[in-house]
Order: sequence, then C-alpha cells, then structure tokens
Amino acid sequence: MRTLGKSFPFRGIFESFLDEYSRRTTYWYVPKARALNGENVDVMAEILNVILDKFLGCVWNVQTQDQILNRLVHLGIMKPSKAGGKQADRAALIRIWKKLLETFGFLWVQDDREIIITDAGLDLLDGQADRRRSVVERQIIKYQYPNPSLSGAYAEVFTGLLPHIFLLQVLVEFDYRITFTEYELFVNLATSQEDVERISRYIRSWRDINEEEKQILIDKAGRMPMTEEAVDVEADADMEPEGEGTRFNRIHLDANYQRSFFAFPSYIGVEGRDIVCRAPDRVKQLLNHVLPSLKITKFRAIEDWFAYFGDPKQEPSWATYLISLFEDAVTSEDVKKAQSVAEEHRGLLAPHEAESVEKAQIEKDIETFY
Repeated sequence: MRTLGKSFPFRGIFESFLDEYSRRTTYWYVPKARALNGENVDVMAEILNVILDKFLGCVWNVQTQDQILNRLVHLGIMKPSKAGGKQADRAALIRIWKKLLETFGFLWVQDDREIIITDAGLDLLDGQADRRRSVVERQIIKYQYPNPSLSGAYAEVFTGLLPHIFLLQVLVEFDYRITFTEYELFVNLATSQEDVERISRYIRSWRDINEEEKQILIDKAGRMPMTEEAVDVEADADMEPEGEGTRFNRIHLDANYQRSFFAFPSYIGVEGRDIVCRAPDRVKQLLNHVLPSLKITKFRAIEDWFAYFGDPKQEPSWATYLISLFEDAVTSEDVKKAQSVAEEHRGLLAPHEAESVEKAQIEKDIETFY
C-alpha cells in the first residue's frame, strides 16, 4: 500500500525508507550505563586502579561488588545512591560502572568468576587525560555490531558494521555535518559498512524537501512501533529501562548515549543539534588506514569478543578474520573453506599478518590431524 501522496517529492525513495524503518529490528544501541565524557573516563580509570590494587583475581559476586564500592566511597571517587538496605541494592552502582567498563573492553567479568582487566584496560591506567582519551578513542573505533555482548537481533541482522567509522563516512559525504534528526532517522538504519550509499541517498533526499514534508515523514515514522521481532538487548536490570512504544521514541531516548559514545573522539563533536567533524584531515587519515583492509569478524563467543576487543594489538582486518576462521573450524570441510578464503585474500595481508594467519593454519592442521 502506498503511504505517501503521488506528488510527494522523491516518493519512491521515502517509501523505501518508511518500509525499511517499519521492518528494522535493530538500531545503534549503546548501553545506558553513563554518558561518555572526560570526567567519566577518569572515573573508569580510577575504578580499574582500585581493582588492580585490591581486587584483581577476586571472584565477581555481590560481596566483592560491595567491597569495591566501599573502597571507592572511602577514596571519595564515588557516592552510593542507596545507603543501607540490601547489599545487592547498594552495589547496583558499581554494576552500572562495570557495564561501562565492559562496553569499552577494559574489564572482563562473569558472575562467580575472577575479575580480569584486559590489556586495553591496563592501557587506560597508563597515562594522564590525553593518553586516556586516545585509549578510549581506539576502543570506539573498534567497537562493532554485531558483538556477543548484545543479543538477539543484533547478532542476526547486523552483517558487519563499525558504527563510528560509518558515521565518519557519512560526515565526509555531507561536508562534515549532519543533524541529530538525520542521525536518528537514517544513520541508525545502517547494519553493514556497505550501507553508506543508501543512507546517504535518504539524507540527500531529506535535505531537498521542505519543512512541512519533513514533518509528514517524522509523523509517519513516529507512529511506527518496534517490531515484534525486536529483542531487548539490555539484560542488566540495573540499567535504565528501554523507551516504550515507538521505534522513533526508543532511538530518541538512546540517542544521547549514542552521541556521547560515537562522537567522543576529539576530531568529531556536537555543535547545537548537529554532529560535526572538527579535524577533516584526521578523519581522512583514519578512514584511509581502516577501510582498505577492513573485514569485520563475527565472534561466536563472548570470550572471543573480549579477547579481541581487549587486545590493543588487534584490528578489524582480514588477518583477524582469517585467523578466526581457522580457530573456529570444526570439520575438515571448515578447514578447507578457511584455507580457500585465506589463499584468495593473501594479497591483502602485510608480511607479519600473513605469518600470523599461516601459524593459525598450521596449528589447526595439527589439531585436525590428531
């Protein structure tokens, strides 16, 4: 059924947009632990320092959470939101910060398991404000959809996306500036690094219509509920609840967390109600470094995700992808497929990357033999 009048500008494009908007089960979800800013980066570093000093290797449970919180309160780093009461309720604050540390790959924590600070987390401890910012920026660049810390449709619909890099690509297309509305309506639809052209087409068409026509599209999009297939990706009861009702409202409520996360690096930022690029040359340099060798690995297990994301030496490249293929291979057919893909893309690898892939292949050959 047609949803726009016959005379509506770019009717075919916007009907495709509305159809996609109504069917999409995902958006650029960011856990609602804390909005990202310089002060909260310093708090993350202070929490990691306390864990490193007193709690590294301790089992993550309510008792340990309460002890960590008490230590942070004693040092004046944190003020508990709930005094007295149940131990689990008091410790909710530290669990929220734990979620933020996990989101950046700084901390690897499972219930009733030892607390582990990753190499990326140790990097955050090794420096002052400028150094800390660069560490956080590096993790934002690597953050991807899908990843096993987000469940349901996020593992099924996203085919491989570095959201921060995608945002930079869109900014380049539009003279380094897009509006909040353009970000929330269109950029949040992207599920693959190959979506830049389609999303850019939506934004260009949007900019060529008048304010009344824009409001018609906003009204139509604003009435669309989240689909039945949409899955609540936030399993932590301590996080702020998802917005109820429409997809438009849910994204809008999450957008502030998204912007603080994806627009945190110093070369990008927010001016009024626009997302802007502050250092075009730096952005071009970054895109030229990442895009030629970009290949996003779908990590099957959350342990594999943290092993990659928490390792500063690993990047979203063909080398990482090929090594993962060999490590995940179960049958001889899987091994043969991995060998074929590796041979086909060997020319994309630097010499040291080719050595790492060959080592993974040899180890898998030995494992398969035995």
